[in-house]
Amino acid sequence: MKIAIAQLNPTIGDITGNAQQILEVANTAASQDVRLLLTPELSLCGYPPRDLLLNPKFRESMTTQVEELAQQLPLSLAVLVGTVTRNTKAELAGGKPLYNSIALLEGGKVRQIFHKRLLPTYDV
Repeated sequence: MKIAIAQLNPTIGDITGNAQQILEVANTAASQDVRLLLTPELSLCGYPPRDLLLNPKFRESMTTQVEELAQQLPLSLAVLVGTVTRNTKAELAGGKPLYNSIALLEGGKVRQIFHKRLLPTYDV
């Protein structure tokens, strides 16, 4: 099994552009018989997203883009994409409302989402 690491330079806040970068690297990886591609932490929104995470439309855009990207990727390739997801349970209890996540995209679908425990907020 060939595994590759995508060396990307995502732009903070450019979800569509970053998704396009991921798609281009994924197509290249698939043409080289790679089966699993790993993208950087928060590769979909750029790192660090800081106060952009306070905007619900920005967060919704990430969710939508992850689903769209899953459908656009080569079917022969699984891709781990760094993103942010809601922590609904903690949000209701007054805790941290977001997860620093990685989504496993495979076969045109979001197969699974894994969460990092701490999301840096820096100066926000």
